[in-house]
Amino acid sequence: MRRGDETANIEPTTSLVLSVNALNTGLSYVRAGLGIGTFRNWLESDFRAGTLIPVLPDWWAELEGPRLYYPSRFTSSALRALIDVCRSEATTV
Repeated sequence: MRRGDETANIEPTTSLVLSVNALNTGLSYVRAGLGIGTFRNWLESDFRAGTLIPVLPDWWAELEGPRLYYPSRFTSSALRALIDVCRSEATTV
């Protein structure tokens, strides 16, 4: 994470990767105190309700959330290369 000239590196001890269809599962883990949510737009209603509190908000990147790309549709060569790398990595895990 970066804020001006300052840099902070946070190494989580583990991670949970969820599919797009598992958004509610991920949010339930965050709401149960089992992790930290990473996309502000998914958490705003919880912040307003007071069910979650922001952690290090001064360090947040300006991200609105993930974007879904369809690998079967036209993509730029750079995005196509990223998709191909992700696919090959996913099959080796």
